[in-house]
Amino acid sequence: MSSRLNWRTNPKRRGFTLVELLVVIAIIGVLIALLLPAVQAAREAARRMSCSNNLKQIWTAVLTYENHHQYLPVSFSHWNDSAYPDQDPNGMSWMTGILPFVGQQSIYDTLILAGPCPDWLGMFHPQNKLARETFVPTFLCPSDHTARELQDYVWEASEPWGFSGLIWSPTCYEGIMGPHLPSGGHSSFTEGLPDCASYSVDASCSGLFWSRSCMTPVNIASITDGASQTLAVGEVVPEHNDFNTWALGNGACRRTHAPINFLNRIFDPNDPHKVAFDAWPDHAFGSRHEGGAYFCFADGHTMFVSEAIDMFIFQGISTRDGGEVVPKNFD
Repeated sequence: MSSRLNWRTNPKRRGFTLVELLVVIAIIGVLIALLLPAVQAAREAARRMSCSNNLKQIWTAVLTYENHHQYLPVSFSHWNDSAYPDQDPNGMSWMTGILPFVGQQSIYDTLILAGPCPDWLGMFHPQNKLARETFVPTFLCPSDHTARELQDYVWEASEPWGFSGLIWSPTCYEGIMGPHLPSGGHSSFTEGLPDCASYSVDASCSGLFWSRSCMTPVNIASITDGASQTLAVGEVVPEHNDFNTWALGNGACRRTHAPINFLNRIFDPNDPHKVAFDAWPDHAFGSRHEGGAYFCFADGHTMFVSEAIDMFIFQGISTRDGGEVVPKNFD
């Protein structure tokens, strides 16, 4: 009797067979395969939202600066321009000017901005090294992992400016110059306005930011095309540009003569030099997001603009007072 009770209360336990175990593993694998893209998509959506918010913060800082100075933050050349012999080429960018308004007052306070860069003063001053190499979170898109690398190829020893060896922290956002064609080098594009940023050209750009905007500052009132129809700041990919940094005037603005994400299509990771340095006339706005890039308009709203946008519209909304007629829902 006791043995029978013992047999009933302590039955022999049976484990999984190999086939059952393989089936369970396969089911788990399928579930992971189904869930992983959704998790990745959710993470990218969060990164895109953060990127858009960065642009809004930058533009809020620009408007705060304008409220203090009555004009938008300006940039200075880093080279002695024959068109502006009285300019002090300290190299400061418009993004340097908004540092106090993006939570970086401590960095701004360390800068020594007086004097020309060719004399190793201004932004090239040795004491500005720490600031030049500081990553500013608001200036970095979380979707671009390569933007966490200091740029050490901004100048090469063979270049005439002779400033090789300087290291710079990049930016994932640059100011809109307008659809101006570069006068130096060979560009793949021919549709656009004359150059406005050459060292020997005496002209202002049609956008809101360019490397020598200190000579002809603009303000919000000068945007006669309408703030909601005028691009102000857009995304860029630092890896595709040899001249990209928030600290330098020439490294914080870009033309709109080339399509969005143009360099993404021709970039070769095995030969980054070809695009980053040799293809500088075709440096374009773009991003690590699929299909386009985020831009902030002069009224403060942000938009993901498709890389397939009509170039006439894209170039039209990149000028502040060109009078171009563009549809309201253009993207």
